Amino acid sequence: MKPKISITLKADIAQALAAMIAGLESADLLSLDDKLLAATLSQFKLKLQTKLLAVQKEYKIKLEHTHAIALAIFYTDYIANYTTSVGNILHKITNQVKQHYQ
Repeated sequence: MKPKISITLKADIAQALAAMIAGLESADLLSLDDKLLAATLSQFKLKLQTKLLAVQKEYKIKLEHTHAIALAIFYTDYIANYTTSVGNILHKITNQVKQHYQ
């Protein structure tokens, strides 16, 4: 199995990403694919929120394989805007995921 992808998130980006995932969790998702994505991102959000308890300027996170792929899908299916701060980070993660899992 390939090694995990490591990312670094600034505190405000990490909080914004957690809020975006919370928005997806509260959405009325119809397809099982979307529900699976939301469940996987919920696991990542819990990991992220645990990291946020220790106040820092930046957080280093090793992404589980499922979390990395879920973040890439989240970007391509829901965000797809690299001009925002969170979108830019997710775009970079998506590119890393594509290279990592080729």
